[in-house]
Amino acid sequence: DVWKRFEEVAHVSKESRSQTVEELESSLLAYPDLSEAPETSQGSNGELLKLRLPEILTLHNKLLKQSAELTALKATDSPQLHTEAEPTPPPLPEQFTADQILYVSDGTFLTENATLYYDGSSMRMRTDSKVAFSFGNSSAAFEIDSKTFSCASGQEYVSNGVCRKLPGGRFYDMWLFVQYSKYAGKAQKLGKWCDVWNFVSARDNITLFVKDNVPVSLNSSSMSPYLPGAKPVLTKYTQDFYNVQVGKPQVSMDPPDVCSRGAPLCNSSQSLSKIVTYVAHPKGLYNLSNQDVADCLGDVAFTCYDVSSNHTQADDYGLVSLYVLEVDTRWGAYSLCNGYNPAICFGSESFYVGREASFGITEEFGGQCTDNRKVGNWYSLPYAGQCQGSDTVASGKCSWRIIERVKTIDLNCIFKTHGMLEACNRDGTLPFPESQGIFQEAFQSTDEAQGGCPDVGGPYSL
Repeated sequence: DVWKRFEEVAHVSKESRSQTVEELESSLLAYPDLSEAPETSQGSNGELLKLRLPEILTLHNKLLKQSAELTALKATDSPQLHTEAEPTPPPLPEQFTADQILYVSDGTFLTENATLYYDGSSMRMRTDSKVAFSFGNSSAAFEIDSKTFSCASGQEYVSNGVCRKLPGGRFYDMWLFVQYSKYAGKAQKLGKWCDVWNFVSARDNITLFVKDNVPVSLNSSSMSPYLPGAKPVLTKYTQDFYNVQVGKPQVSMDPPDVCSRGAPLCNSSQSLSKIVTYVAHPKGLYNLSNQDVADCLGDVAFTCYDVSSNHTQADDYGLVSLYVLEVDTRWGAYSLCNGYNPAICFGSESFYVGREASFGITEEFGGQCTDNRKVGNWYSLPYAGQCQGSDTVASGKCSWRIIERVKTIDLNCIFKTHGMLEACNRDGTLPFPESQGIFQEAFQSTDEAQGGCPDVGGPYSL
């Protein structure tokens, strides 16, 4: 009877197997030694049961495993291994429009309220989004409007009116990997039962959830820099699709005119100024050319975000230095600069000092020419604009020079010894009043007992 039940269970539905297996398990556990079974179980049937007991137990364990897999599938959103013949890859739409939510890395940086416009036939793609920044456990502190335009020849990123050409960026076929993917069964995603496809290479790991040949979610991880020039780190993306409309996008796929003409300077005539700037950098690397620096509030905002989002280790930042610079304040568009040996900048200005509000949150060209005292200033220092030898900013041959490195302190002294990380999380957003106080005291004194930090030394000292 037990063997007959095991033969029957192979033909029942997955939903029924769990209960059936429990019944069979009870039957076997009741008589672990068949010699103790009731007399009616003996005889020819009992001897057959003894002989086939290993086979019965093997099937029993297999069915228990299947039951456990079914239970796990119901409890999670993970893909279930498909045991039927593998289907052919789905014909995903070549042209479509979709709302999106994009989560990046550990969730400290996410894009929401995004719309993706995709036209594979003309090799163009556009994304309109709001980039939300958060600190610690706080909700989104602020959002930035941004657009990305991709074509076969390049890629432009437009944020609050500032256009930057992404080095090496271009249009890519979103679905090229699918033809090389393996079918991984069905799973529930965003309330839908989807076909799941996996693609694995030496660099990428991609999982695509598809319903009726329409994308539902795209999960990927790869070793890549989160910005051009930054150190490659394991970056994870979850790209969810909503309200997918198949067909040619009904918007312009061309970048705005500012991408071709560039942003104008703030002032037409030269004006010189000495400014106090701060910069987080790796130990032993003090070069400022093709680097981004900031005023006090601007660097507090940057380091609060960088440390709380766990980017500091990836960036190899270990020190913060205070420099006094002489600059030409005509101000160009701010460039995003990352890395060392070589540093990589992307932006439209290659000679004049770039300027913007912290995170570029001001809508008028990111704050290039506005009063940013309440949110802080960020500056980019192009290599071609640095004064060399005896050249001066007043000569017009250059746009910035280092006057003095005033002090360099260990990042751990601020964030760990004096608790600035916790202060950043308590402040939650600009203008970070508590964090600013800790940051300023660290540079004003060398006595840790008084909130100061010792100078670890470095070049460019008077």
